[in-house]
Amino acid sequence: MQMPDAEIAAALRLKPSTVSYSIKKMRRERTILRYRYRLNYHRLGFPAVAWVLLRFKSSLLGASSTDSIATESLDKLLSFPQVHVASFLTGPHDVALKLIDRDVVAINKFVLHISSELKDMLESPLVLFSTRMYKTHNVVLERTTPCAKLTAKDFEILSYKMLKPDAELREIAEKLSLHRNTVSNRWQMLWRENVLFKKTPVVNPVVYDELGIGLKAIVFLDVAADQLHNAVSALVKIPAVHELNQLLSGYDLMAIVRVKNVPGFFDLMKQIYAKPGVRKTVSHIILYSKPHSPNYLHEMSKAGMLPFKLACKKANEQRN
Repeated sequence: MQMPDAEIAAALRLKPSTVSYSIKKMRRERTILRYRYRLNYHRLGFPAVAWVLLRFKSSLLGASSTDSIATESLDKLLSFPQVHVASFLTGPHDVALKLIDRDVVAINKFVLHISSELKDMLESPLVLFSTRMYKTHNVVLERTTPCAKLTAKDFEILSYKMLKPDAELREIAEKLSLHRNTVSNRWQMLWRENVLFKKTPVVNPVVYDELGIGLKAIVFLDVAADQLHNAVSALVKIPAVHELNQLLSGYDLMAIVRVKNVPGFFDLMKQIYAKPGVRKTVSHIILYSKPHSPNYLHEMSKAGMLPFKLACKKANEQRN
C-alpha cells in the first residue's frame, strides 16, 4: 500500500506538511506524472505468467523503416490484454513480452496466435514460463493463490481505480451505482487480501538518473539446484532487484533489475555472483519499456478472460 505522508515524514524526520507540499510540488512540476495501482495477478485468478523473447526477421533489420516497424509491432503486441509489458532489448532477442493468463494452455494458444499474426515481422518466439513469482515492483509476494472472495463488483471497482487512481470512493460509488460503504468495504478487502499490493508514482523518465534507476535490465540466472532456496532468499533482499521469477526451463531464475548506470550494473552483478549457488548469468539491457494501458481489465472482459462481463465503458469516458 502507498505509505501515508505522515509515515514518510517520520522515516525522513520531516514535518508531514513539508512532505505533503513536496509531493504536490512534484505533481505540479510533472516530476510525478500520475499514480498507478499494482495488482497481484495471481490473486485475480491469473496464475500463469510467461516471458516471451522475440526477434525481428533479418530481412527487416537495416531497413530505413525498421524503427517504425518496431514501434508498430510493439503497439500491436500491447493491444492484446494478455501482454502487460513489452520491452526492446539488447542481445540476440529484440523484444521481451510479459504475458499473463489463466493457465499454460491459454498462454501457448496466445503465443501461437501472435506468431501467426506477426509472422512477416517476427521469428519463432522463445517462451519462458514462470513457475513462481517471488518479487514484483520491488515487493515480495506472500500470497499467490487465486482469491475466492472476488466478485464482479470488485473488478468494476478495480477497473475504475486503475483508470482514475485519484478518484474518491464516493465518486466510484456514484458511477457504479453502489453504496459508499459497499465500495469502502470492498476496497479495504482488496488491500487486505493482497489483491492490491502497492500504489506507486509514475515518475518522469528525465529524473531516472537522479533516482538511481536510469538503467534497467533482464538478468537470467543459472543456480545450483541445492542452493536455489538460499539464492532466492538472498536475491529478494537486494533493493535493485525489482522482480524475481523462477522459470520452468532454460534458466533457473529471471530478475528485472534497476540501477543508475553501467558502473552500478557492474557492482550489482558482483553482488549477484556472491549469492549462494549462482553459477552463470545472461543479461539483456532494456532499451525501452512500455506497459499496457490502465484499461486492461475491461479489455480482459471483452476478450472473455474474466468469468463475467464488466460494464464496457471506454477509458476516455471514465476519465472525464
